[in-house]
Amino acid sequence: MIKRMTFLLRLCITLQILLAFYPYILNAETLTLNDTSTVFDGSMYGSSNCDGEGGGNCQYFNFGGCDHFIVGKVAVHIATVYRSLMGFDLSGLPDHDGIEIDSAFLTLRMFYAAEPDSTLNLGFQCLKHNVIEGTTCSYGNAADSSFTWKARIFKEDSDTILWQIAGAKGSDDRNDSIYAVSPVIGGTGTYRIDFKGLVEYWMDSSATERWCVLADTTTLGGGKAYAEKYFYSSETSTASNRPKLEIFYHNKPGRWRHHVLSGGLVK
Repeated sequence: MIKRMTFLLRLCITLQILLAFYPYILNAETLTLNDTSTVFDGSMYGSSNCDGEGGGNCQYFNFGGCDHFIVGKVAVHIATVYRSLMGFDLSGLPDHDGIEIDSAFLTLRMFYAAEPDSTLNLGFQCLKHNVIEGTTCSYGNAADSSFTWKARIFKEDSDTILWQIAGAKGSDDRNDSIYAVSPVIGGTGTYRIDFKGLVEYWMDSSATERWCVLADTTTLGGGKAYAEKYFYSSETSTASNRPKLEIFYHNKPGRWRHHVLSGGLVK
């Protein structure tokens, strides 16, 4: 009898919990971005500029046509550093005011480390403006202000322009706050990064695409001169190696998925 009463009590408690969270369970959804049409990425070289290091003003470009991107230091000099761009198509999310983000994770696969025992912590800072993804995988000079095949930032009501500070560095181009940081990245392997803070920040905008800069937040690569790491990009041929952003969310009680985003100004 006691066992039966205990069982019934536990059952009642479980049902109460399920009923309390029923609206969330009922409306729980997942958005997965893991291909070239929804994930955009590409390396940028040079923290201040890279004239003379690659034969061109490569602060203009990102190498979005490569099957990989690079983050980290490549030499003893702290200014010699790779940063990368990453963007996501968020048009699959419904009205931002009608949903809550449960969790979000970015999965990256790192396949080469200049020094395997060096450490890297990827920091993600939101860009203030949109980006045109690059299609090149080599350095080049900018010939005029009209080309769009190499990525440059652009602002509303203006032509494509240079980064305000080369390499998307500084408050003119990106926010100071870092909303997502990776675990320690050392040797090759797959890394899962808590991306909820950045996705929640993006929910304040109705823009269908949002971009960020990936940079090394570890001083001198954890004391190492070479913390250069290579990650597979969305252009790599093996689908399981591509970056993957998973966003888990639910509709707020009383709100249903009426439509997807239709664009808007970036915050």
